[in-house]
Amino acid sequence: MSDEGALDAVLAPLTVAARLASQQAPPSAATWRYRSFAELVLAEGVVGTAPTTDVVGHHRRGPSGRCFSNASSWSRDDGLIYAEGYAATARVPFGVEHAWCLTGTAIVLDPTWPPGLGAVYVGIAVTSAYRSSVAESSLLHPHPAGLALLRDGLPDHARVPAFDGWRLSPRRSGAASY
Repeated sequence: MSDEGALDAVLAPLTVAARLASQQAPPSAATWRYRSFAELVLAEGVVGTAPTTDVVGHHRRGPSGRCFSNASSWSRDDGLIYAEGYAATARVPFGVEHAWCLTGTAIVLDPTWPPGLGAVYVGIAVTSAYRSSVAESSLLHPHPAGLALLRDGLPDHARVPAFDGWRLSPRRSGAASY
């Protein structure tokens, strides 16, 4: 699957989920900035493709199934940008919940998947300080911090200054930022 095909495979279901959530949101969510995590990712997301080489340096990949914890550790220990959202692979041609890290130039560093497995990554990018402030293992779930993201959007202290002002662009290939 090409990077463009992988990106479409992630964005298409997110778009459908965001539309459905918008139509089915309870009245109490009418004033919320986003009605679903899909809508949040589509509005605030960053797109990255995995590098063609293994650029993890001194890092050791963490155990499979622990991507949120693995990415949190790399972000905290090395000041990398924490990203969370959905990623597609050649073997799984649709977006699955996943977490990874980014460099300041939006190069994906995946602390869980081996090199070459991830094809495209779409998710919100936050500072390591913000990620460390959220006790839950994942940002994009309906716990108090996740609901605050839906209600208020990304707080200023969570935003990555190098990426601020950009939005997800589904027509771009390669690393792009929001």
